[in-house]
Order: sequence, then C-alpha cells, then structure tokens
Amino acid sequence: MTPRTPSRSPEPAPDTETRRFYERAIDEAGRDDFIEALELDGLDEEVAILRLHLRRLLTDSPEDARVLQAGVRLLISALLAQRRLTDREAEGIGEAVAAVVEQFSDVMRGALDA
Repeated sequence: MTPRTPSRSPEPAPDTETRRFYERAIDEAGRDDFIEALELDGLDEEVAILRLHLRRLLTDSPEDARVLQAGVRLLISALLAQRRLTDREAEGIGEAVAAVVEQFSDVMRGALDA
C-alpha cells in the first residue's frame, strides 16, 4: 500500500507555532536574547528573581496587597513547576513503591503463614 500524501503541508509543531507567535512581538535587537532564552532549562534563576522582586515589594510597597498576592501566587506556581517530576523520576518512584508493596506483601504472607 502506498502512503497517502497529505493534501496540505504539515502544520508546524506546537512549540514552533508558539515560538513564532512570540517572536513577532520581539524587535530585531531582542531576537538573539530570545534565541538564547530558548536554550535555558529549569526555573532556578526565575524563582530567585521572583523572590527578589517580592522582597523589594515588601520593602517599597507593603500596602499594595494585590500586587504582593499576585507575586506570591506566581512564586508558588514557579516552585510547583520547578519541583514537578520528570518521566524518569516518576518511573523511579513507581518502581520503588512497587518494591515496597512487594516486600510488604511478603512480610504479610509470612505473618499469616506463621
């Protein structure tokens, strides 16, 4: 069987589509920075900057509760995202839990047999 030829050109991957969307909002001078930012992985620096901004807000504008609340909410979201498990971590934890369950079952069977 011959593979079917698509009637239209394939759509770009979602990441590419998103990148193009944001790239349009960046001037020529900022494009190199944008490309460099795409290479970064992790949220450590972003979390640190959010903490610095929150500290500055607490010092300079403690009465602006709405902005402080939004900043804290953003920091919490970033921390949660930072701590999310990768597939490998989740698999490792799943294997560890399975091993504990097996050991527990063995212990319980031994206790029942005795």
